[in-house]
Amino acid sequence: MLQKKKLQSPENSSAWPRFSRWLLMVACLTLFGISGSRAGSSQKPRTDDRAAVMMTQYYEHMSQPKPFLVRTGKDWESRQEEIRARMLKDMHLDPLPERIPLDPHYSEPIQHPWCTIHKVAFQLWPGVYSRGLLFMPREWKEKPAPAVLCVHGHTDDGYADGDEQKRYLMFAKLGYVTFVTPQDHHDDILRGYPHQTYMVWNNMRGLDFLQSLPEVDPSRIGVNGLSGGGLQSQMLVALDRRLKAATIAGITCDYREKLFTYTHHCECNHWPEAMTYTDQPEISALGFPAAVQFL
Repeated sequence: MLQKKKLQSPENSSAWPRFSRWLLMVACLTLFGISGSRAGSSQKPRTDDRAAVMMTQYYEHMSQPKPFLVRTGKDWESRQEEIRARMLKDMHLDPLPERIPLDPHYSEPIQHPWCTIHKVAFQLWPGVYSRGLLFMPREWKEKPAPAVLCVHGHTDDGYADGDEQKRYLMFAKLGYVTFVTPQDHHDDILRGYPHQTYMVWNNMRGLDFLQSLPEVDPSRIGVNGLSGGGLQSQMLVALDRRLKAATIAGITCDYREKLFTYTHHCECNHWPEAMTYTDQPEISALGFPAAVQFL
C-alpha cells in the first residue's frame, strides 16, 4: 500500500482503553518485581532475566490452547457468527470500511505464452491505493471464468519470487483469472490497529477487484497461499463468505506452537485479544461450508 489510512487519535479511539489496560498490566508487573525485591534484604534485586521470566509466564497463561469443540447445525452457525464478529471488531473492521470505487490503474501488458500480465493499482480508502498482479489467460476454458486470489508469504522478493511466480502462471495456464495481492505489514499499536487490519481489508478489496472483471464468474472465486500466504488465506476464507474454496498451506497450528519455546512467528499473525477467545484451528474452520484444503 502506498500510504496508511487516516486513523483516529488515541483519545478518541476505542482501542485506547485496551492500551491503558496494557500499561496498567506492565505497571503491575513492574511493581510486583520491585516489591518482591524489597520484601526481604536477602532477596536478590530484580534482573532483566527475572523480567523475561515474568513475561514468559504471562504468555504461558495466555496461550493455553483453547478447546476445539465439535459443533453441528445451528450451534456451529451461531459460533461462526460469534467468532467472525469478534475478530472483525478487534481488528477495527466492524463495520467494514466503505467500498469506494476501486479506480483501477493498469500498467502496459507483459506478454507470456500462457497469459497477459498487468500491474494493477486499486483503491482501498479515499486516495489510498494498493497494488497487485493480474494474470489473464490466453486460452479460455470458459467465459466467464473462475478466478483465484493468490497471496504470498515472507519471501525476500514478495510476489516477484520465482516459486511464487510459477504458482500464478500455472493457475493462468489452467484457465483461472489470477490476481496476486502483496503482503504489506502496517500496524499502529497505540491505536490498536494490527497488521491483520490492513491485510484482511487489502485482500477483501482484491476480491472486489476480481468480481468487477467481466471475464470473471463472481460466484466462483478461491484463495490460496503458503505460510504467511496461508495465514492470509485462512483469515480471508474465515471472514469473507464470497470465497467458495481455499487452500491453507503451512500455517494452521495453535497459538502456543507460534509462541513457545523453540520458535516464533511474525507479529502479523496476531491481533488484540485474539488468544482470549479462540485459537488457530477454530479460525481455520470458520470458512466451512466452503471447500477448504489444509496442507
